[in-house]
Amino acid sequence: MSNISLSAYRNWIPTFDPNQSKSLSYTKWEDRSPEDRAESIKARADVVATFKRWVEVDRQMAADAKGHESHYRGAPNVNNLTREQALYQIEYMSELIQSGEAEKTALSAAKGTQTTSNYRQYVYWVQQHLEALDSEGAGQCTLAQA
Repeated sequence: MSNISLSAYRNWIPTFDPNQSKSLSYTKWEDRSPEDRAESIKARADVVATFKRWVEVDRQMAADAKGHESHYRGAPNVNNLTREQALYQIEYMSELIQSGEAEKTALSAAKGTQTTSNYRQYVYWVQQHLEALDSEGAGQCTLAQA
């Protein structure tokens, strides 16, 4: 970040004089003092230098990202899934595996404190979780069944 002074920015802000017919007007370059001109030129040079640094940082980041996986897919923690969400995750992840998309994008998934980057492992965990949810639901008696 550049250390451009506030007074240098003031040279770019239009002056306001309520007695003028126009509410905003810029000071003409010729009417400025040599110090104001020098300060304005320096401020503009600082902005240009800052912009060039930003462009260079962007170029460096793009060069660093080449050949690296820059995107990943996050999946919800298995232990927090409802039955409907688990069914959706199984279907969605299975489609990604079968289509080959799973090989193109890294995965970040968890079951409690365990983590994995393997799509098949995640689907297996979700299937186990779904079975646990179904077995819990089978033992419960609802009002309609009573």
